[in-house]
This record gives sequence, C-alpha cells and structure tokens, in this order.
Amino acid sequence: MSATALNRHRFARNGYAVVRGVLPRDVVERVGSFLSAGESAATAMVRDFLGLGSDADVRAACEEIARRNAATIPKEIRDVAMGHFPLAIRLSEQLWEIARVEALQTLVRELLADEHVFMHVPPVSRYVVPESRTAGVPAHQDRSYNAHLPAFITVWVPYVPIDKRCGGVVVYAGGDASVREIAAPTGPWLGACSTDGLRPVQPALEPGDVLVLSEWIVHASAPNHSGHTRLSTDFRFFAGGRSTKHALDMATFTVIAPEAKG
Repeated sequence: MSATALNRHRFARNGYAVVRGVLPRDVVERVGSFLSAGESAATAMVRDFLGLGSDADVRAACEEIARRNAATIPKEIRDVAMGHFPLAIRLSEQLWEIARVEALQTLVRELLADEHVFMHVPPVSRYVVPESRTAGVPAHQDRSYNAHLPAFITVWVPYVPIDKRCGGVVVYAGGDASVREIAAPTGPWLGACSTDGLRPVQPALEPGDVLVLSEWIVHASAPNHSGHTRLSTDFRFFAGGRSTKHALDMATFTVIAPEAKG
C-alpha cells in the first residue's frame, strides 16, 4: 500500500492519524522560537494588567481567571489566561511557514481529496505552562467550535516533544461522524461531550510529526506535568465550500475575505 493510500486508510478508519516527520526540524524550531517569545510577552500582559511580580503569581492568576472566566477581565486577558496567544501573534505570517511546507500541503490535499485547499486564518496557537491544572480543553468535537467552516480537517502541530508528562492531545477512538451529546459548560469551554464507548489514545510525538484529526473525532487536551511549556498550533484545512470567516488560499497564499471567496 502506498504512503498516500495508507494515510487515507488510517484516517478514514480511525478519524485521526499520526504522520511522522512531515515538517523539517528547522522550520519547527523557527516557528517554535517565535511562539516561545510570544508566550513571554503574553504572560507579561497578565502580569502588567494585574500588577503581579513573579511568574508564579502570573501562573496562579491565569489558572484562577481561566477557572472562573471572570467577566470583569478584558477578553484579551482572559484568552491569554486560557493559553491562547494574542491575536497579533496568531495573525503573523510567521505561522504560515508551517503551511508552506510542501510535504504538509501534499498530505492535506491527499486527505481532503482535492488539489485546491484553504486554511482558516488565523490558526489557533496555544501554550500550556508547566504544571498547569486548568489548561485542558474538555472532550469535544472540532465541529462544535467551528460551525463557520465547511467539511474540514485539523492538523495539530507540536513544537516540543509530546509524551505522557507533557500531555498533548487525548484522542477518543471508535466514534463515527455524528454529533455527540454535550454536557453543560462549567468554565470558559463548551461542556464535555460524551466519550461513552470510546477508547482513549494519547499519541507521543516529536517536533516534525503532526496529528491529523477529523472534524468529528472526540479529543481533549491533556494537562502539562512536564517542566517546560507546551507549544502547539491547530491548522484547519478545507476544500471547496464557503467559510463565513477569512481563509488562506493555499494555491496563492492570499487571504480571502468571506464575501470574496468563490
């Protein structure tokens, strides 16, 4: 079986696929360094806004803000507390360096079975500080968070080694392409969806590997118990259809406004 057929088979059967060595290490390192510097700037926003002195204070404050989703805190600060990079960083074309990798583009075209594909912009880059207790996104299907997109896949790119301590993504295998029941929200995220009858899998990845997820596969973010910050980006790709938000045309690397995309 060819690599293309094998990727398609695994993805169609499981709803996810781990693909090794897709990205050059130097590209991953450059983008990871950019995000690492951005993480320092992001947490400084919380420190300055709350008048805190130490990184330990910032971590505790972020956990409290994320836990309560405090309405008195500006949205930008709340987002940073939840591990999202500020919009200016997520809009940076530095992140496009990942999307420009030909091997990744080939993989995306193979899995979407289309030569003309688009990427939602901006990508979702996140950081999870060491020993974070509130970073985990509950079990969910990406379709629940991305109603603006037509049929799509998510490519999760880690910039650090992912093992049991660092956490990463827990995939719940064995489901089908249907919406699963969602519990009432208990914090800033949507409520956890049902994982009944599903098998948890926690892939280990090295920088350069990617985890591809269907829009229906149930998955969650694991806590980071390691001694270093976890950095990652969700890239969402689709073919055809129409997004109600901006998209990057992967053929020309131009941003297409919703009303202009044909």
